[in-house]
Amino acid sequence: MKRLNNQAFYILQTEVRRCLGSCKIGQVQFELALRRLERLRLRSGTPATEAELRDAIGDLIPDFDSKILRKAATVNRPSSPLWISLKLGTVASVLSAGGIWLVNRPIPWIRYPVMEAAPFLLTPSYMAMSRTG
Repeated sequence: MKRLNNQAFYILQTEVRRCLGSCKIGQVQFELALRRLERLRLRSGTPATEAELRDAIGDLIPDFDSKILRKAATVNRPSSPLWISLKLGTVASVLSAGGIWLVNRPIPWIRYPVMEAAPFLLTPSYMAMSRTG
């Protein structure tokens, strides 16, 4: 896992660009700050914390916004396993519901092979037919 992900790098890069502007002294500081952030982005290890980000940029840009550092540190944290499993579960249930919806369409070239191989998937259609008839 990278110490600084791309999204956090982009947030910090835009703030460094905004802070330093286009003056010549600012250009050197800008390049140094980007090198330090790039070094963090290329290294593997635990995600960089707010304090580490402040150490990397704080000496070059003393008035760097702490809200931006906090936001970048928050974005840099990996997702929890519970959140990932919740997303995967949601995707799986949506795909399975869509698949059942598809096989229950009144299209013969879809319905007949399903009727021969797995007729239990057509239960919603059979329930609808028995209700109307």
